[in-house]
Amino acid sequence: MRKRPRILLDAIVYFDACPARFKECNNNCKNNPLHTCRHRLISYNVLSLKLGSYLNFLRLMDSQVILNFIWILNNKLSRRISRSTQLLLITHDKTFLKDAEQEWEKKRKKRTKPKLLFNISANTVTCGKLEIKIITSSNIGETISRINNLIKPRR
Repeated sequence: MRKRPRILLDAIVYFDACPARFKECNNNCKNNPLHTCRHRLISYNVLSLKLGSYLNFLRLMDSQVILNFIWILNNKLSRRISRSTQLLLITHDKTFLKDAEQEWEKKRKKRTKPKLLFNISANTVTCGKLEIKIITSSNIGETISRINNLIKPRR
């Protein structure tokens, strides 16, 4: 059995439960600039994930959403991430990062792993070598333009 080639991603976009997401693609999406599907991104090499319906039902706290994204990155996508891959968490909640840090500080113990470093001024969370950028947006069109500003497509 042949192994499939490892395709590195330009970005992994993880949607929290609240924000608007990409629309489903249809036959006319490439010709319609108003259709906000993943084809509006400057790179087709972007993986879009969303909080699963079961996890959405559980109403995860903000810090748990970050931990779930880190778990997916480490356990399911680690072979597709390079140093240049942008890790983006999209949320509608303007206080997401601040709330996540407060929850994490309350829950964690001295030896708790993973170690999360919150940088509210830069809107990032760092866990080991992974740096996740938090994008707060309520409009999918704005979200797409902000993602395009961060992505550096592979040639």
